[in-house]
Amino acid sequence: MLERLGTVLSTISGPSSTRPDAAQANELPETEPRLLASKQAGTERLAESFPFNPTKAAEHGREAGLEPQQGETVEPDDQLDTSSTVSEDARSAKIGQGMPRAGYNPTNESLDRVRVDSGGQALTTNQGVRIA
Repeated sequence: MLERLGTVLSTISGPSSTRPDAAQANELPETEPRLLASKQAGTERLAESFPFNPTKAAEHGREAGLEPQQGETVEPDDQLDTSSTVSEDARSAKIGQGMPRAGYNPTNESLDRVRVDSGGQALTTNQGVRIA
């Protein structure tokens, strides 16, 4: 079954073969493959909740574009199911506490939050070696 999982380093997609279900995922002895299998099983459950898009017809035309109808949603069983990678709960001083705020996307904010002033700093290579 491990060969069907892919890698925990992958941020997109996965193998085209059948993925394990939740019970099979829980049987895996190692943490990383178990997390990956659990994420894939949860993602499959979410996808299976929508065998078709019942509001597709309402997506066409100018009026639908100006006042779109809200689509259906399903709550994931685990926050990991909708994560990009299984390492999103990693914690450190640099990357934070590993607990993203649900429903919040900081990349939608102004870039002022990440702007820096590097004036007066020495130029360096990408490995931190001074150039001048």
